[in-house]
Amino acid sequence: MNRVIRRLGGIVLGGALLVATGIACSTPGEPAVSATESAASTSAAEDAAAVEAELREIAVRVSSLVDMGPAEAPPVTLIDTDELRDLVDALLGDPDAAASLESDEQLFKILGLIPADVDYADLNREMLVDGVAGLYVPERQALYVRMFGRFSATEEAVAAHEFMHYVQDMNFDLERMQDEAGSDRDRQAALSALIEGDATIVQQDYMTEHLSPAQQFGMLLGSLFVTPPPSAPLVMIRETTFAYLDGADFVAAVMSEGVSRATLYESPPVTAEQILHPERYLDGEERRPVTFTLPESALPDGWGRSSEVRLGELLLRTWLEEVGAGYGDAAAAADGWGGDSAYVLVESGEAVAVLARIEWDTRDEAMEFYSIVSAALDESRDFDPDVCATCSYAAWRGPVGILGLASDDAVPGAPTTLAIAPTVEGLDRLIVLAAATP
Repeated sequence: MNRVIRRLGGIVLGGALLVATGIACSTPGEPAVSATESAASTSAAEDAAAVEAELREIAVRVSSLVDMGPAEAPPVTLIDTDELRDLVDALLGDPDAAASLESDEQLFKILGLIPADVDYADLNREMLVDGVAGLYVPERQALYVRMFGRFSATEEAVAAHEFMHYVQDMNFDLERMQDEAGSDRDRQAALSALIEGDATIVQQDYMTEHLSPAQQFGMLLGSLFVTPPPSAPLVMIRETTFAYLDGADFVAAVMSEGVSRATLYESPPVTAEQILHPERYLDGEERRPVTFTLPESALPDGWGRSSEVRLGELLLRTWLEEVGAGYGDAAAAADGWGGDSAYVLVESGEAVAVLARIEWDTRDEAMEFYSIVSAALDESRDFDPDVCATCSYAAWRGPVGILGLASDDAVPGAPTTLAIAPTVEGLDRLIVLAAATP
């Protein structure tokens, strides 16, 4: 299992989310009735046979839509909420998944993206069980569709989405693609957006071609009553909608420019930036490699460092919103992102600091980021700027520590150092370490 079980559904789970898509949403009792349901069955056996026949037909229809085999679906398991909970528990219990969740929990907490007292694994579990309508698990080549009553238009649309994941897997090998992305969370986010965005487009095309206007209206009506759970942190909402909605926009944009589906999977996007700006994918723009070494011997006593983390444009946008920048300002500030490298620093297993070096496409874009972040922090009630009169960099006391921001505008691209530490002394140490990086 790969590391991307950090969102409400991901590549591994392949979920067609009620919250994210807004098109796989219906409530039991809505007048969204498929041909399968309208054909009255007189026994459970006949019902099961009818559903199996419908699932086979869905597989044929999806393969026809994308002109790509296989035309036969893998075994489809229809599950209820209790069975979904058991499946989610098994997937999240995988050692790789648990390690991924722990890594993201440390990063998100020290950046202030989730509360310090939240159990991130439990929050993921809760939101997956509440929000997932279907799953495809590449390691098992297994497809699961959640039942919201009898098999109706909702389940039909979800099955189309999940069968597209099976088509992707059989043609392009999703496990191989995930392995190539490795532990790079920015690259994994881009890959997730490609796979989920493509499946979302196919689901929409399927609904247009094979569901009646009444069925589509019933599903849309159901979706109006679906909202993200109040416990959902902004970072989880942003990363989920990014995978499905921004991903679909990206796939539609590049395919309209003549890029084939096969080419997209053979040369997938490698940064969230390429998803947010499809023209940068078309131009072949990739992130600038950022060389940043952080020897543990240089850290304060008792501190250790995590493995290197890539933040990426999407996470920087989200963090900017969290500290008080408006959505438009956050997007503008992160737009010139050119590459980054970051480490979470831990003490006794708890995240205590973060140190990131961010490079920009131009000096002006670096200054724009610095200006927007500074203004947001100055105006925020959660941050106090009067913490270090003698510091050679800007600093604010915030909910999770002292935040420092420094820009080296003498270097092309004006790399920015972003650090958070529990004390001014610790922050000084990190800023000096970052400045020593060539």
